[in-house]
Amino acid sequence: MAQPDIDYNELRHMAWASTVPADGDWEAQARERIEWLKGQTPEDWHRFALGFNWGDDLAPLEWIVQQETCDMATALLVFWRSEPAWDLMMMAEEGTGYSRSESALITTIANRICEKGYWRRKIAWDAEPGNHADFEDMKRYVAGIDNPPWRPHKRMLKTIWGAEVLDSEEAWEERPDNVRTGFWLDLPDSGIITPRARARMREQQIAVPSRELGVVFAALFTLGAATMFMCVEMAGMLRSNLDGLLGAVPYPTVLQIGILVGLILPIWFGLQWAGREYTYRRLFG
Repeated sequence: MAQPDIDYNELRHMAWASTVPADGDWEAQARERIEWLKGQTPEDWHRFALGFNWGDDLAPLEWIVQQETCDMATALLVFWRSEPAWDLMMMAEEGTGYSRSESALITTIANRICEKGYWRRKIAWDAEPGNHADFEDMKRYVAGIDNPPWRPHKRMLKTIWGAEVLDSEEAWEERPDNVRTGFWLDLPDSGIITPRARARMREQQIAVPSRELGVVFAALFTLGAATMFMCVEMAGMLRSNLDGLLGAVPYPTVLQIGILVGLILPIWFGLQWAGREYTYRRLFG
């Protein structure tokens, strides 16, 4: 099959040129984009970041990553597209005074990640093959920097198991003209799978061992049934011993509520902790 003759440099130029404000006021364009983002969801912020033209003013991205409900996946997307390894490499050579337009953005995200500041993890994210190599470089660079403004952390590579959020032509068309970045172009399917794409496909494969899952569910069911049986037995024993003490107080209800709260609270706080420490991907639906 003949391959289409596509000038990708020309496409990049067209994408950049399509976002240049008519009056050349980049700051005004950034303010308008931020006002639009304020009325959107974290998923919309993620789509905006996916299609962002990095030749534009970075203020909208800086606004997104500073929001309380910014998703961890969005922060990681912006972080790695900012080429953070370059900053540490230059600081190792020139000192911590080195800075470029992306430096403040990188520092904000990196420090917030280290502080577990991005608690929302509902959007799926996987590190690209090159991110792992860059991460190793960053660890090497930061070792040679006195008082670096930020440090690499293992969470920067951690897979997030959440909902797949991608940009689309429909979402792009719904954005105001001054918010759109680049242009939407349907390219013919070349049928080519590059080594990078093949590595990406391998990383995203999810194996679900049915036998192990069956054992886990059986163990959880057995534990739940045993716990319920023990609660019923305990309530019966306490009821027989407290008849003369509680009088008219509806002690069976009090005991049941107490036992229920005692079981739920540890589970609730455990899930809250796990939700911040670990991530998830929806396997079905």
